[in-house]
Amino acid sequence: MNSRFTLALAAALSIAVVSQAPAQQAPGQLRDLREKASYSFGMSMGSTLKKQGINIDINLLMQGIKDATAGKTLLTEEQAMQVMQQFEQQMIAEQAAKSKQFLADNQRKPGVQTTKNGLQYKVVRAGKGPRPKATDVVRVNYKASFTNGTEFENNGAKPFTTPVNQVIPGWQEALQLMPVGSKWQVVIPPELGYGAEGSPPAIAPNTALVFELELVEIAKPEATAPPAGGAAQRTTAPPKAR
Repeated sequence: MNSRFTLALAAALSIAVVSQAPAQQAPGQLRDLREKASYSFGMSMGSTLKKQGINIDINLLMQGIKDATAGKTLLTEEQAMQVMQQFEQQMIAEQAAKSKQFLADNQRKPGVQTTKNGLQYKVVRAGKGPRPKATDVVRVNYKASFTNGTEFENNGAKPFTTPVNQVIPGWQEALQLMPVGSKWQVVIPPELGYGAEGSPPAIAPNTALVFELELVEIAKPEATAPPAGGAAQRTTAPPKAR
């Protein structure tokens, strides 16, 4: 049994239970470090739930936290874990269906091309330079979004430098098709992205992703090594969602 949603949610809840402030106060007033930390844990948990699209009842979530701190809950720990596992399975199935439908709709849009592996792309700007090989190191600008249009990652002010063969399969395929100077909109199906595992807490299992991808250049041999701790140490993905 896979427990990505379950573990992420359980961890968030356990942190929130430990950190909950007992007293209520006026909105916007956080008086000390403990109160600020308590609110921060709540923000983090809420952000995780929103990013993964986990549709839960916030009022019952808060009730569960309060009941757990009081030592009197409506469900046993075993019952709660079983329910969360069932909910996770439902979420994974729903996300797979959403991704499949988005891909089916997107491939019918004007200008969208689909490769034999299922990668979808639309040329925004055609480049005239060479195409990189799998062993090349490239510099790219990118924006990463979910299918609902929510952006979750970008390279910032400087291009992202990475070996082509050390990113997710969808990126590898797209980059080797792009001439330098190209800018594409790329839709990556789950099996060419983060797959059935996802990348918790930000990317749920079976999630299709949309990238605006610009191939700036193929790095010169003397400058191909990325900075320590950078993309060379990531074997499956571009920078992970925050």
